[in-house]
Amino acid sequence: MPWIIFNPSHILGPGDRHNWARLIMLVDREKLPGSPPGSGSFADVREIARAQVRARQRKRFGEAYLLGGEPASFVDFVQRLGAALGKRTPSRATPAWALMTFARVADAWSRVSGREPDVTPEGATLVCHALRVDSSKARRELEYVETPLDTLIDDTLAWMRQEGLVGR
Repeated sequence: MPWIIFNPSHILGPGDRHNWARLIMLVDREKLPGSPPGSGSFADVREIARAQVRARQRKRFGEAYLLGGEPASFVDFVQRLGAALGKRTPSRATPAWALMTFARVADAWSRVSGREPDVTPEGATLVCHALRVDSSKARRELEYVETPLDTLIDDTLAWMRQEGLVGR
């Protein structure tokens, strides 16, 4: 069976209701307990899909691609979200140990309450690290485009407003 491997970084964009959307909704409700201490490369879900289609069309079977985007610290990302939503956000990163403790407590409470936690231990682990991604192979072979982070945030928030997920 032919295969192509895609390794996207932090996926952001219209359609997300569970991953970064949770953090965005916490910012919108001004309930974000703190900014994660790590950093990441933010990839546009729409560009990831286009790259996957092009790879299949070009029969790039047996290849692997890293799909990243504009790098930013999570403090910067949260502050950009806050500015776009007109909300106050933390100006410094929360220590990793505090974020992990909060995530474990939220996870334990979710088992009792039956409600999905806003932060999971796995999610907290992910945002406590720095992730840099080199998308040059995907840009070269698949015409992959790294959407500027501010544009990606604006597009994501527009979709979330339309869906009633933020701005209530």
